[in-house]
Amino acid sequence: MDELISKQLKKDYLNNVDFIYVYFHGAKVICCNENLIVMYFNGTYFIKGTNQQIAKYLNQLPNCKSLVIHNSIFDSLIKDKFKLDKVISAYQYSYLKDDIFPINNPKVKIKLLDKNYLDFIMANYKAPVTKEYLITRLEANVFIGAFIEDEIVGFAGIHSEGTIGFVEVLEQYRRMKIGTMLETTLIANLLKNKEIVYLQVECNNFGSMKFHEKLGFKKADDIISWYE
Repeated sequence: MDELISKQLKKDYLNNVDFIYVYFHGAKVICCNENLIVMYFNGTYFIKGTNQQIAKYLNQLPNCKSLVIHNSIFDSLIKDKFKLDKVISAYQYSYLKDDIFPINNPKVKIKLLDKNYLDFIMANYKAPVTKEYLITRLEANVFIGAFIEDEIVGFAGIHSEGTIGFVEVLEQYRRMKIGTMLETTLIANLLKNKEIVYLQVECNNFGSMKFHEKLGFKKADDIISWYE
């Protein structure tokens, strides 16, 4: 069964990369066929399929606190039934190469971050996120920081579903390629550990799309909607 699921998902690797990641990291497979894929991972349902099958599944699902749906047309249904709002719509980008050469700036040092930097991240990360979630990611040792003369000037990390994210650089230190340093360092670490390398870019963030395509990422067609 495991081999059949893996083969099914990899038929469309770019669009299914989120399913592939969570599957190989212990997701519960609820359904996986040509018409519907449903997995449950870290409190979130990941769903893709025909509109008819997705609607049928959502209507019989008793409750949920978080949903990820590919190419969703179900905002109203999800709002009415689960009281969840769409918080992001994004394209998935996968890095398919075997290596990357991290950007180097002798003035900038990249270091692993621990919970001592929680307040700094909370104060400077612009997207909505809970303190509890950040603590879990810091405890997972997936956050790195950029330092100049022992002062932190930026950070990046890995979300629970495996996407590269949390990228922030203090305004006065931008245009120094620090964001690129952080991302390429994370990519190199993931490749070293034989991990899947992917991220999600909001549909209207054309600058980020261009940046990641230049970096070597490949864009998928599906639009990924998160509901919380």
